[in-house]
Amino acid sequence: MPVHRHLHDRMGSVYASRAELDAWARGRIFRTAQENESDVPPLIASAPPAFAVKTSRTRWTFVLLLALAGAALVIGGGLWLRGKEYFWRNQIADARFQTVTDFDGVAQAATVSRDGHFVAFLSDRDGQMDVWVTQVGSGQFHNMTRGTAPELVNPSVRTLGFSPDGSLVTFWVRKKDGSSGGDIGIWAVPTLGGQPKPYLEGVAEFDWSRNGSQLTYHTPGPGDPLFVSNGDRRSEGQPIFSAPFGFHSHFPLWAPDAKFIYFVQGSLPDKLDIWRIRPGGGTPERITSHNGRVTHPVLLDKRTLLYLASDPTVQGHGFTAWTSSTAFPTG
Repeated sequence: MPVHRHLHDRMGSVYASRAELDAWARGRIFRTAQENESDVPPLIASAPPAFAVKTSRTRWTFVLLLALAGAALVIGGGLWLRGKEYFWRNQIADARFQTVTDFDGVAQAATVSRDGHFVAFLSDRDGQMDVWVTQVGSGQFHNMTRGTAPELVNPSVRTLGFSPDGSLVTFWVRKKDGSSGGDIGIWAVPTLGGQPKPYLEGVAEFDWSRNGSQLTYHTPGPGDPLFVSNGDRRSEGQPIFSAPFGFHSHFPLWAPDAKFIYFVQGSLPDKLDIWRIRPGGGTPERITSHNGRVTHPVLLDKRTLLYLASDPTVQGHGFTAWTSSTAFPTG
């Protein structure tokens, strides 16, 4: 403090000027305020700089976008592999079998419409073999030919089918007194009932592509010549394939992507295997190696081929259902 001492014998005698005391007091208050400000950080200084906030926000945005991109890649990859059916599984491993008919006598050669609503089959329930149709789950059965159709049974070909839209049931016929190729043909009857009429005359078997725009069929000529027609029911061009002399070519079947036509080729009745060929022709490719009785191939999906074949391990070489995935993908 700004104090002064008197110059006499009593050293404790002091005095001060009021003006000096006031000046000292004002200075003391200013210094205390400065010391307090240095001890407590100001509020504004406690907030991070603007560029630091921006950098942190950008980093988290990048991490979030990267995580979303990774999730989208995983989901997209899984859907793509599923579409390509990369992870093959047996489509009938968990199949549930259900009785469709309980007829006395014979019921055979069943086929299902593409929408799964109708089943057609051959049966002798009314005496002779006829074409029958039922709506799945209805329990009602309708005789579509009533004894008027020519010969219907032929275990070496696919005798029944549906038109692509399911409106017609098609069936293989042969005149009772006929022996030439012209005596064989495909007839059709409306699924909901009506009169049978010729559908593909002079054709032994056929199959429409998945979208119904292409037709493959073979005639009963030597080697069972195989044709492809784009939109028309019959082709005026040359066959894409004919089996070698003495061999037969039956059960033509479009692949789901229409890149191949599958068929059974060999010597009847029990030296057969499944082959495939491009719709434009070329050298066919062998798919199976049974060299036995092989019939009725069906593609369950792009990778799974189901068919019947004689099994040498069964006494009498009875039929066994087989599946194959070795020939796929079909492209």
